[in-house]
Amino acid sequence: MLKLLVIGNGCSGIDSGGEVLVNSNTGSFLNELSNNFDISFLQKSKLLSYDSDLQNFQISSSNIKYVSLPDNGFQLRQLWIILKSVRSSEFIYLFWPGTVSKIAALLALAFGRKYALYVRGQFYSNGFVDELIIKRAKFLLTVSNSLKDSLANFNSNVDTIRPMIDIDIRSKKYYEKSRFAGDEIKLLFVGRVEVRKGVFDLLEAFNILIEHGVNASLTIIGGGSAISDIRYIVQKYSIENRVTIRGMIANRDELLNSYYAADAFVFPSHDEGFPRVLYESMSMRLPIFTTFVGGIPGLMEDQYNCMRIPVRNPIETARIVQEALMDSNKLELIGNNGYRTLEEYLDTHKAEHYDLVTRGILNEQGNK
Repeated sequence: MLKLLVIGNGCSGIDSGGEVLVNSNTGSFLNELSNNFDISFLQKSKLLSYDSDLQNFQISSSNIKYVSLPDNGFQLRQLWIILKSVRSSEFIYLFWPGTVSKIAALLALAFGRKYALYVRGQFYSNGFVDELIIKRAKFLLTVSNSLKDSLANFNSNVDTIRPMIDIDIRSKKYYEKSRFAGDEIKLLFVGRVEVRKGVFDLLEAFNILIEHGVNASLTIIGGGSAISDIRYIVQKYSIENRVTIRGMIANRDELLNSYYAADAFVFPSHDEGFPRVLYESMSMRLPIFTTFVGGIPGLMEDQYNCMRIPVRNPIETARIVQEALMDSNKLELIGNNGYRTLEEYLDTHKAEHYDLVTRGILNEQGNK
């Protein structure tokens, strides 16, 4: 079988027993690829933190060879590991952007190895070198139509993957959910708890809502480097009785029940590709408040399937949310339109990520 090297731009977790774990969606994707390729997966590694990491796929349970890069800054040893891995592979698939992926792409160009990119975020190019790497890739895959259109300016062989969500969107349970039934409005955030996801903006906006007399609660789900910081801010604002910080929820049913219990989803992120949490919210008919960054405006439409909020502007965000909460019927309609948007999107994007990668690589092999 063809030797395929996949390079991630995240960080794998290593538990106390030395077991390597990765995100479940990434693990399933790699496992599917291993049916057709002799696959190695290279990514930085660190000790697993159960409070901040959503990694529950065991590499040892698959046919995937794992290549570890210590997560302690860039060193000559890391460069040597990347070099050996690139030279021993026949094709390289790179999660982009990322420092390790950039180095691997330049080495691939130097040694004549074919490669492709999975472009996940809006800041995919930072100058001439990045543009060269994108142009020379055999194909590009990305997460939204708007990113696809932007990338097509550099490389015409670009496609969009099907959203990686584990939800039956036609479940009658979610269809029959009635929101805004109680006196208290239940707001939800799911995502990495870090600055770039806008979680500090969210807390400031939520505090303004409470000061304005809005009867609301906020649940924050996700792990990240800023967990202790947001706990401090919650105490500073004296809103401990209004904010629940759940941390990471690894159990899928428990996470979906949190979406189900909420009245609205608030996502004030600063940069994105297209976040899976918006797909999950739409699948639950959950009204969404979101910034329009990265690939989000390619699918989301203000006042139709979401309410647009500004980036890094908690005061205006609070105003938009407060005004919208006064018309629950409109928000219910927005939630239903979000579901309809997702249904139509899935009907027109049927190719799974691993299918598109497999097809792209095999096409390149056929063009030798």
